[in-house]
Amino acid sequence: MLRDQVRLSALAARSAARALARRAVTRKRTRPTWTPKVEAVSAALRAVAAEAHGRPAPEVRAIWEMMARDAPLASRTRQEPARVDGLVGRWFYPDAQPAADDPVILYLHGGAYQFGSIRTHRELIAQIAQAAGRATLAIDYRLAPEHPWPAALEDATRAVRWLRARGVARLCVAGDSAGGNLALVTTLGLRDAGEALPERLALLCPWVDMLRERDSIVRNRDADWLAEDANLRWSTAYRAGADARDPRVSPIYADFTGMPPMLAQVGTAEVLYDEVVELASRARAAGVDVTLSTYEDMVHDWQTFTSVGVPEARRAIDEIGAYLRA
Repeated sequence: MLRDQVRLSALAARSAARALARRAVTRKRTRPTWTPKVEAVSAALRAVAAEAHGRPAPEVRAIWEMMARDAPLASRTRQEPARVDGLVGRWFYPDAQPAADDPVILYLHGGAYQFGSIRTHRELIAQIAQAAGRATLAIDYRLAPEHPWPAALEDATRAVRWLRARGVARLCVAGDSAGGNLALVTTLGLRDAGEALPERLALLCPWVDMLRERDSIVRNRDADWLAEDANLRWSTAYRAGADARDPRVSPIYADFTGMPPMLAQVGTAEVLYDEVVELASRARAAGVDVTLSTYEDMVHDWQTFTSVGVPEARRAIDEIGAYLRA
């Protein structure tokens, strides 16, 4: 395990160094606005993602968990373990004591429904909790392919109901990538069941369509660290035969009538860019208050780049915090 961790860390470092050397020699940037920091971290992520590409889900999980051990932690947010109706959870508390009637945030991590955890996302969750000034609960929901759809949806719904049963009257839900998908489909399910809805949703680079591959998948393949064919491969494993047009799988096909306000952040260099823009358009057409926030030349989940000093990441976190405080 330690040997693999050292090897992956070295791979990431070599890839970042090569990208910076190439930039210095050619004077060319992968994207016009990229600073050396963005160039380096994007190259490192692409190398690690390529190493994980095509491997079985348990091996991919192990790779990202190993990389998370190396990730610097800037936040000193107080954390406490939680048992959430049988699920592993963790509370993240900001330095400022939230008022008793402040909303609580439920955070749903990304990872294509097949990898990722509270641990891999702990710094992102902590920074959102701090920026919003809200107590934030994260859960480790079940992952595919061992637990395909609708296992994750069932777990997220259980977490919402667990919070409600403990007196949380005001709730916001946030999530990145597949977690953004999960935030949407969970809220749609609550609406259809006639239950109380979250006050707001914060969707970070949400993966909302498991059927169509849009132009941005090809247009941004040389910038984004996500593999070009990842959408279809991960979708097939997660759905396990479920209809990709089912709104509980691909929320872009949902009727958004009655949904709460939502913030959707997306980078223009993401392979998912086009579907997030379409999501915002469809939700607005249904009368939903949508804030679509685009970040020039940013790649998938760039919000996690705060630890390496990328200013667009800090700006995105501050925007999420302000939105969930409002």
